[in-house]
Amino acid sequence: MSVSSYADDLSSAVHFALETTHATAVCPFHLDVTIRTGDDAAESHAVARVRKLVKSDGTAWQGEALRKEFVRQLSKAADRYCPHCAVFGDPVATQDNADVSRSRSSSGDDYEKETQFACEGCGDLVALEKAKLRGDIGRLDGDRNAFLHSSLEAAMIIERLSREHRNIEVLLAVLERELEIFDRGGRPDYEVIRAIISYFEVYPEVYHHPQEDLVFAKLRLRDPAAAAKVGNLALEHQKGAERLRRVAQAIDGVLADREILRQSVDHIVRDFIEHERYHIMMEDRDFFPAALKALEPQDWNEIASALTNHEDPLFSEAAEETFDAVRARILQLEQEAEAERH
Repeated sequence: MSVSSYADDLSSAVHFALETTHATAVCPFHLDVTIRTGDDAAESHAVARVRKLVKSDGTAWQGEALRKEFVRQLSKAADRYCPHCAVFGDPVATQDNADVSRSRSSSGDDYEKETQFACEGCGDLVALEKAKLRGDIGRLDGDRNAFLHSSLEAAMIIERLSREHRNIEVLLAVLERELEIFDRGGRPDYEVIRAIISYFEVYPEVYHHPQEDLVFAKLRLRDPAAAAKVGNLALEHQKGAERLRRVAQAIDGVLADREILRQSVDHIVRDFIEHERYHIMMEDRDFFPAALKALEPQDWNEIASALTNHEDPLFSEAAEETFDAVRARILQLEQEAEAERH
């Protein structure tokens, strides 16, 4: 489904809005499980986002049909935690327990009391981390040791790519907010806009997309049908870069006082935002689950060996001063969102 056609399908439009506003999330261990995060402000933003989508006939989604579809999808989602990750007798997420386990001392009897997980796979990954901390990983069975290592590699690679998607979505939200100021006839913060463009020119294009390409190349070998469903990932990345160049040219034109219709600028920037959001949703929904299902342990080991450890210039401790204005704008938006919750 293309970015232009998903707006015509109410179910797809609502799903898109819930995921991109983080009103819902996908369990990183069970990618077929959708979780309702319980963020009322995010759900309100999701409704507003759907209403902004323009269908091919020029109309927008409104009214009772829209409300019912939101209720349907939110009621189907798991409430706040993945049921497959739940600890027996204690309904909290596996990751919460994993974090607690890792924060304890590696000495003493704490590690003798192994947590009982409803999901064997989640429990295995946490068990591996505990073994690492105890220094007795060599005592694990050889085959299981190798399997656990590859499972951890797979989870870490997909988690990293997913985390970068969330970071990109934050920047898209900032860019959208600046575009709204522009549309009202105001003057947006062009320093922020230029910094966002610079970030997209560097990190996603040079690091994020090549890492996805490594995973996709393995998927084409292991499951051609699943890869075909994802589509031509390299071409989509190329088209994204072309749309980014059009955004940069449009902003440069505005700053240079060249004659350019305000409506044209809006169309170019909004087209970039919507395509990026749709592309991320497609990868989260189709690409990552297919890779986790199809790739073999040796594939993940080879991918991990080829990955670079370059620090994110904006979302890491090694952040560059170039993006100070963007960080300040993100903080401002987070504070506004927090104020809306109270």
